[in-house]
Amino acid sequence: MPYAITETGWRSIEVDWPLTGGEICVDEIPQSLVDKIVKAEIVCQNLEVLLSKQQKANEVISPLQAGVDIDEISEEELSRWRSWKRYFIALSNTPTRAGWPSDPDWPVVPD
Repeated sequence: MPYAITETGWRSIEVDWPLTGGEICVDEIPQSLVDKIVKAEIVCQNLEVLLSKQQKANEVISPLQAGVDIDEISEEELSRWRSWKRYFIALSNTPTRAGWPSDPDWPVVPD
């Protein structure tokens, strides 16, 4: 079965079907294209996990931040705020560390 491929994907076609812009016709999908798409899917999945973890961290940080902003926060809350801020920063750096995107080095969630 022939395929119309581009740099980012493919579709099955019949022999006489027209190609659209940027497509070429091949009999087999190149492994390099399959690998590229699999990697893009892994990146997308782990970016979703990253955003979810950052959102949860923000839910903890936000009320503590209000106390920091107006200097009405206990030492215990301040310590918790710092831990979660460090965690958020570590999360933000996850895509720059070894293992991204296939095996992210997720930081440990604070207590």
